[in-house]
Amino acid sequence: MSENAFTQPVGPVIDRALVAQSDPQIISGARWFWWIAGLSLVNSVLIHGGSDTSFVIVFIVKGMLALRAALKAAAEPPPPPAAA
Repeated sequence: MSENAFTQPVGPVIDRALVAQSDPQIISGARWFWWIAGLSLVNSVLIHGGSDTSFVIVFIVKGMLALRAALKAAAEPPPPPAAA
């Protein structure tokens, strides 16, 4: 069988699992992905069930994300002053 771009890797092979485990931001993002996916599933079930509480869940999730972003921004050090 001949070699081509679809069968042979070009360049070094990167272990994506090792990279994901070594970066806390990737792990945090993955956890948020699963939370959002689970809440989206709950929201879909509530909507298809005819419930009006689905909008409350959306507002709670948006509030949690906004609070997390605000806390993260407050924890970061301020940028250095610009040089003149």
